[in-house]
Amino acid sequence: MFKLCRKLLMISLLVLLVISLVGCSAGEKSSGQSSEQKKEEKIVLKYGDAVSTADPQYKASVFFAEKVAEKTGGRVEIQIYPNSQLGSQREMTEGLKLGTIEIVKNTNAVFTGFVSDTKILDLPYLFKDTDHARRVLDGEVGDQLKAAAEKAGYKVLWFFTPRSRSVYNSVKPIFTPNDMQGLKIRVMESPIMIDTINSMGGNAVPLAFGEVYSALEQGVIDGAENSVISYYAMKHSEVSKYFSETKQFYSPELVIMSLDKFKSLPEDVQKVFEELAGEVVAYEHKVYQELEDTTKEQLINEGSQFNEVDLDAFRAKMEPLYQKHAKDVGGMDLINKILNY
Repeated sequence: MFKLCRKLLMISLLVLLVISLVGCSAGEKSSGQSSEQKKEEKIVLKYGDAVSTADPQYKASVFFAEKVAEKTGGRVEIQIYPNSQLGSQREMTEGLKLGTIEIVKNTNAVFTGFVSDTKILDLPYLFKDTDHARRVLDGEVGDQLKAAAEKAGYKVLWFFTPRSRSVYNSVKPIFTPNDMQGLKIRVMESPIMIDTINSMGGNAVPLAFGEVYSALEQGVIDGAENSVISYYAMKHSEVSKYFSETKQFYSPELVIMSLDKFKSLPEDVQKVFEELAGEVVAYEHKVYQELEDTTKEQLINEGSQFNEVDLDAFRAKMEPLYQKHAKDVGGMDLINKILNY
């Protein structure tokens, strides 16, 4: 009897052992499938922008989304929302940390509210032209600004090539600072840009980009300042026909993410983003140049009036402004370094 019980006990133990081994094997298989599925899980990223679909930078953003999908085999989908669909630039930038949006194309003037080191790029007449600005952004100064952004918790994917921004209005052509007297000119929410327009002789009015058309139409403001492309793409030319080439700013647009969100992406996706930066900027530059060559002529045909200005007279107004903001932008040595880069 004892032998029989012992035999039955041994059989029971063997059965339990087999069941345990089978369970472990199934668990490992299930775990392996889950890990693989996670690796191949689709990533959807919302990309917010304030510009219209006619803007070259929107086209470059679409190019970026297409290239990312191609290089990741469709594993990463970037959904682009132009025309401030996801809020103002400030609201979208705040959304990066909140996790309500993953990528934002921002103007530097707005980004300075989050990373103050970039304020220096908003100084008027800091760059001689687009090539000068590109050299600075691609060099040591650009690297310093990206590092400052990372300390604040943001990843700058790239700077789009800066384009000159000029004043346009619905009242009269501007030739000298005296012609700016009394004109209410929309600017971005940047203390430096506000001071610039005021120093030029106008009355600066900070206003969200998406509200400019209606403000011009209703006479709340007399004018604004931006690039020729933006002036056309946002249809501001319909309500503001005088475009004076003051060229006070070459402030860049930049594409940013939350640094934590960027680091949470698979390493191969991070690498794709970083490798595409130069290609996207080069594509935008090409598209912009092609469009800029034809847009001005088209605007003139549609009734816009362009005029050159006395640039030296406007530059002469800026020295006190440089001194006022020097301590907030890295000092006069850095300002002079960029001016003479």
